[in-house]
Parts: sequence; C-alpha cells; structure tokens
Amino acid sequence: MFMLMIIRIFRARVRPGKQEEFERFMNEKVIPMVGKHKDIAEYAGRPYGSSSNEFTYVSVWKNLSDLRVFAGEGLGGIIDTTRRIALLEETFLHHFELFHKGRCNK
Repeated sequence: MFMLMIIRIFRARVRPGKQEEFERFMNEKVIPMVGKHKDIAEYAGRPYGSSSNEFTYVSVWKNLSDLRVFAGEGLGGIIDTTRRIALLEETFLHHFELFHKGRCNK
C-alpha cells in the first residue's frame, strides 16, 4: 500500500490561432508556478497528428493538501479568467485518486 496521491488532468480547447500563445503562457507562467509546489510529476501535451486544438496538462500530487494549496479549496484554480477567455474555448478539469503506481522507465 502507498500513500494517497492525486492525479490532476487539465484539458483545454484553445481558440484557433492561439496555440503558440497558449504554449508560451503555459511554459512561462503555469509550469513554473506548479513547479514551486510539491507535485511529484507533471506533463504538458500538445495535439499530435491531427488538427485538434486540445492541449493537456497532467500533474501528480503527493496529497490533497498540497493540491489545495496550489489550486484552492475547490481545486479549480490555475488560469485567471481574463486569460482563459482570451485563449480558451473550453476547459475540462478532472481529479483522480491514484490506485496503482507503475514503473517509470527513464
């Protein structure tokens, strides 16, 4: 048995023509901000092999308390509303309790 960990999956449909700006925003603002907290892993993904505008950002947190420090009590915080309206058509945010920890091959 291992300690309770939380997987946070953020998906965003980026407005047409805003993909580069969104990626820059993630690299310059969001990823460094998450890195200051006690998450254990993070992965950012852009669309692959299609013309999709959907990006994803996955972070794994040691516990719910650490995630709440980052995202707020309701777990919904990450991108301010003004920026969200300018860059994003739609967002999806999901949280999962880790029940199996696989190996990581480096």
